[in-house]
Amino acid sequence: MIKFNEVTWYSKLAAIVFFLGVFPLVTFYLGMQYGIVLELQKDAEQTYTINTPPTTQASTTGIPYTMVPTNDPAFTYPQITSFREPLILEQVNQKIAETFGQAGCGPDTSDETFEWNVVTTVDYAENDIFSVNASGNYFCGGAYPVNNFTQTLTFDMTTGELIEFPMLFESFDTDQELILETIYAAQITLAEMSADIAEEGSCSVVNNLETLLNYTHDFRLATTTQAIVVRPQYPHVIEACAEPVTVPAEQLLPFSPQDSILYRL
Repeated sequence: MIKFNEVTWYSKLAAIVFFLGVFPLVTFYLGMQYGIVLELQKDAEQTYTINTPPTTQASTTGIPYTMVPTNDPAFTYPQITSFREPLILEQVNQKIAETFGQAGCGPDTSDETFEWNVVTTVDYAENDIFSVNASGNYFCGGAYPVNNFTQTLTFDMTTGELIEFPMLFESFDTDQELILETIYAAQITLAEMSADIAEEGSCSVVNNLETLLNYTHDFRLATTTQAIVVRPQYPHVIEACAEPVTVPAEQLLPFSPQDSILYRL
């Protein structure tokens, strides 16, 4: 007769069989199942990592650069010191050096009347955008000096591409009139108001829509605000009327594609 409330020889034997035989098998089985679960989890994580395409994000930190002397040590221009894409860094630095590295009127200019007063600065160096601006005046001979000179280079550092003014927009040829009306609204309004009373050649009359449509425009990025500075490229005869205009980037977004650098400002 089995005695359930007493320790007997067969109860001891059953306990020994359980701990030496059944218990190790159970723990071994559970361990195997846990290992299988871990392997499946690792495989799932690896599959997720492999199948997720890499994304390129604009850096939120500044792009480091240093100012180096031009062929005239009195003047400097920027060179980027580090960037995640070495080929883009080299490409951009080369273009900047070619454009701004030759300061002065040239090696054979000993005339005391010659003057070179152009300073190169960095306007913007973050969000994968690098913008360089040279401005000032110079006289290297000829009929007249060059005043109110400006030249800018703005690079999309995700590609190394140099961005020209029309490239900021989805379809500049189609939307040019609306874009210029947005940028130069105050100047165009003043020109229309002054048309009947201003003296001939007055800048208030020059900056009308018809004139603005006949010339190209350059831009640079404002250093402290989410805006761009746009200026018409007038010839010397009306150069003094080329007034730079600061425009909030958000006003131009309706004309710009989603990948425009205007969306990163």
